[in-house]
Amino acid sequence: MVLVRYITQLGMEDRDGRAGGAGDGDGDDALRSPLMASSSMQGHSRHRSTSVTDAFAINPIPLLSSSEETASGSSKDLNTPNRTIGRLEGVSLVVGMIVGSGIFSSPGNILSLTGSGGASLIVWIVGGLLAWMGASCFAELGTALPVSGGPVAYLSYAYGPLTSFTFTFTSISIIKPSGAALIAIIFGEYLARFFYILPHNADAIPSVDDIPTWLIRFIACMGVVVVSLLNIISTRLSTRTQTCLMFIKISSVILVVVLGIIAAVRGSNASLSPSTAFTGTKVTASSIALALYSSLWAFDGWDQSNYVAGEMKNVTRNLPIVIHASLPLTIIIFLMANIAYLIALPAAQVAKSNTVALDLSESVLGKVGSGVITVLISISALGALNSGSLTTSRLISSVAGSQNEAGFLPKMLANFNGKTHTPINAIVFQTVTTCFYVVLGGGFQSLVNFYSIGIWYFYLLCALAVVVLRIKEPDLERPYKTWIGIPMVFSSITVFLLCMPIFAAPLESLAAFGFIALSVPVYFLSNYLKYRQLNVYQHIPSWLKRGGGRYSKHRDTEYNNSSIPFKFSTENEPIIEQILSRYPAQYKKGAIMPLLDLAQRQNKGWTSISCMNEVAKMVDVPPMRVYEVATFYTMFNREPVGDHLVQVCTTTPCMLNGAYDIMKSVEDHLHIKPGHTTADKKFTLLEVECLGACSNAPMMQINDHYYEDLNHATTVDILTQLSNGKQPHIGPQSTRHTCENSKGLTNLTEKPYGPVLGMSVDVLDVDVVDVVELLELLEVLVPPELSVSTCILLNLRL
Repeated sequence: MVLVRYITQLGMEDRDGRAGGAGDGDGDDALRSPLMASSSMQGHSRHRSTSVTDAFAINPIPLLSSSEETASGSSKDLNTPNRTIGRLEGVSLVVGMIVGSGIFSSPGNILSLTGSGGASLIVWIVGGLLAWMGASCFAELGTALPVSGGPVAYLSYAYGPLTSFTFTFTSISIIKPSGAALIAIIFGEYLARFFYILPHNADAIPSVDDIPTWLIRFIACMGVVVVSLLNIISTRLSTRTQTCLMFIKISSVILVVVLGIIAAVRGSNASLSPSTAFTGTKVTASSIALALYSSLWAFDGWDQSNYVAGEMKNVTRNLPIVIHASLPLTIIIFLMANIAYLIALPAAQVAKSNTVALDLSESVLGKVGSGVITVLISISALGALNSGSLTTSRLISSVAGSQNEAGFLPKMLANFNGKTHTPINAIVFQTVTTCFYVVLGGGFQSLVNFYSIGIWYFYLLCALAVVVLRIKEPDLERPYKTWIGIPMVFSSITVFLLCMPIFAAPLESLAAFGFIALSVPVYFLSNYLKYRQLNVYQHIPSWLKRGGGRYSKHRDTEYNNSSIPFKFSTENEPIIEQILSRYPAQYKKGAIMPLLDLAQRQNKGWTSISCMNEVAKMVDVPPMRVYEVATFYTMFNREPVGDHLVQVCTTTPCMLNGAYDIMKSVEDHLHIKPGHTTADKKFTLLEVECLGACSNAPMMQINDHYYEDLNHATTVDILTQLSNGKQPHIGPQSTRHTCENSKGLTNLTEKPYGPVLGMSVDVLDVDVVDVVELLELLEVLVPPELSVSTCILLNLRL
């Protein structure tokens, strides 16, 4: 029966808590990297645990990028992309994701921190170059590890599940809501200034200091509420609205540049003249760091550049071109906008304004122009809030519905409304947290510092992941490979950015690092509440456990490390010879799978690192090639399992026939959750995908045998008999014979003919109705240590 498992589970992802797809669609790609097969699974409670705290696999959740301009809509399957994006389309998409509300608000903060127009332009250039380097690092990670989840997947693969959980927790508690709060404040300041002057006849527009703070925050919160209501009503309405808002955003930036050109024709002020461009420059490490934070917030969105690769034509050639064209183009656009501000307005006025585009339009076009630019920028900010609300609410919903270690939020946040088909609870939660930061966040600059510290800590880890994976995974296929100096320079500057705010903005730094640190106890508490286990040791880096040394390709444990010997038994040597004899010398690597299966059976049902190393020696391949196979195919258990490996199928036919009831019966009887083993080491429970017995749903596989047509009573009876050392009846637990329908046999009623596995039916001397039990009959004819289906897999003659 296990042959069905080998066939039907090809292409499934192998990490606990995840169902998945098969890389780029074939086995050869699977040998390149175990991650080529991974895809995150969204849903209410799909928990598929196939290898129990795996040392190789990642655990991605559907986590979207940090940018305010994350593209909306459902994600395409990365495994079979429709590659329609060329170079021009790729450049336009990346530029569109980066250009946002920051260019309308950050220039004033940067100028006030640097002290001069020339120094502020240098900060914009440095920020753009840093974003450029970060995009190059993310492009390598995104093409080498083509899985959903972005940074959470990269961090999980490079550092383990604790680091990826930390990013998830920080995204929900800091990055997403504070980023949305920043955009909402921009919306509130522009709109407040616009409405505040309507009843006045003053020639000049009042500054932000003249407007009550409560009014700005009230308008900002109202903007958040309006966008949330839009997302609650209909996802389709939200996504259609987003297209129009994106066009308005780009138009706003173009209008700012045009106004700057008009101001230059009329005659500029002296802010950028050679003699005064750098007058008053403040050269302190802390002010430069805070100014760079404001610049980098405006460039936020560069971390999404690798998302374009999934649908790009000739990605190896075109992705570098798109990155190295879109980022310089964005830098030029931002520089032109800043030059426009400094040409039309005095530096002192720019430095104290968070609504500098409004000041520019008033200076060039008067009140009518200021009204137009206010409307455009306010709508642009609403567009950013809209896309953020759409994606963040789905993130919250997916995390709340996850049954892996990341599921730390209340389950009620995972629910979708039956009428609107939107995650209302998640949207409300996101609205409340965003308004909390709007009201209590301390203002625009404080929020920029708080947000930037939170996200740039993880950008640093992602950049270092490029170096880590170059060492740990030298054979990992990288369609795009950045120059190694780029992540090193990027990391060095990021360390500087993270250290300086400790002195310049201590409260924001303390709050941001406090939230990041809080994620660690939350992680362990969440896992303990779910599984009643607390394993801190497994999250200690292996190089620290060993007392130093370079990174390893495997995270050692006390029971699974290369120092524990493994050799095939003398009884298995004839089988090994039989397996290897079927492959030419230059294709011995084709024997990896049957040898791994044989090693797993000898090793009490699981494949240790020593087993993999022994197989690698036998077929003369690097150990990584064997690791990639073992981490891709779900039948290889890379953690110890109990005497009885219970695998409950929950794919659609079984699910519709009560698979989750069967799962609950098993959980209640054994007192364990999927992915765990009973205390007496007798049972290990896994939730798996289709096992090929759909007509007998619901069903489960225990070791090599199928138990079908299950209900609560028969499930408990099977487990009880196995626990008592007895062998339950194999196959359907109902009155029907094998998989015949309720009306009895309606086809294949004639006497079968021809050879069956080399033996005729006459030789077997069986009745017609017994033919369908052929595999059960053949069980008697094979060696007791191997199942019939295993012999078929190994192509042994019966």
